Amino acid sequence: MDGDIPITSEGLRAGTELLMAEFTRITLEKNCDISKVEKLHEQLESLLQASTSVAIDGSAVERIDTSTLQLLLSFVTTMGKHHLNVTIEQPSDCFRDTARMMGMSRQLQLND
Repeated sequence: MDGDIPITSEGLRAGTELLMAEFTRITLEKNCDISKVEKLHEQLESLLQASTSVAIDGSAVERIDTSTLQLLLSFVTTMGKHHLNVTIEQPSDCFRDTARMMGMSRQLQLND
């Protein structure tokens, strides 16, 4: 996937009732490196401004570098300060391994 990272808005459902908590899902590209971190930063910044919780799909990640992990950690921390949730869903083995090597697994809430 080149270009924009797909972003979709969804609601959380309980039975047939739509809860007030909405979230936005983004899918990380397979190559998450410094060449793409500026675009990801812009998209994460717009999500922060929208004051919506975020689900990040990390299942396609085949390569992720320190700059991307630092950006994601900053985003998770900032969102927490605004009482907004961020979850990283289905992080790939590469995503998990790199976060673990960088000592960021706990802060990114990647449960081993």
